[in-house]
Amino acid sequence: MKINLIIPSFYPATIYGGPIFSSLHASEEISKLDINVYVSTTNANMKKKLDVKTNIWINFKNNLYVKYYNTSFIHTISIPMFINIFTDIRKSDLVHIQSVFNISTIFALIYSKVLNKPNILSVRGQFGEWCLNNGSKIKSSFLKYLIKPFTKETIWHATAQQEKDEILSIFPNANVEIIPNGIEYEKFQNSNILSKQEYLKKFTNEDFEPNKI
Repeated sequence: MKINLIIPSFYPATIYGGPIFSSLHASEEISKLDINVYVSTTNANMKKKLDVKTNIWINFKNNLYVKYYNTSFIHTISIPMFINIFTDIRKSDLVHIQSVFNISTIFALIYSKVLNKPNILSVRGQFGEWCLNNGSKIKSSFLKYLIKPFTKETIWHATAQQEKDEILSIFPNANVEIIPNGIEYEKFQNSNILSKQEYLKKFTNEDFEPNKI
């Protein structure tokens, strides 16, 4: 089986936070199951680009391969990606799309429909109230005119019941499956437990009196 993961940014673009790690680790674990995972992404890394080879498949480990398309404008907009993921999707058995408010998502949904490929869409918290009410003012139109037409043909991935409820509040007829993010259990076994004072000192570089925290 071959999965094509379509995602605007991927490891080592750690500047974008948690999803970069969860998408990496999930891909690594799936690739251990004798499943080929091909990640189509960009070399975006906020204000600069990743120092990686572009437009070729790079073998990360096991059956995990990543292709970084060069960003053309700001952040994760890549014309080469929009053009070439048609071929990436055509060669796959399943398409996993991550992130909603990105042009690559629209192209991936269209190509999946044209090529009759099943697809999964992970919203990555973008349907939360704060996210919907901040940033671009065209999000509601984006959802109504560009995402809604593909709702019935998509399996929606939520990481928690709250996220499922958020998806259903926008698309009541969506087919939503809950698969939580994994936890690397071993990494939490040798934790250095800090007191409240030590914790605040670490992140604020300020000393707080015990009776004031």
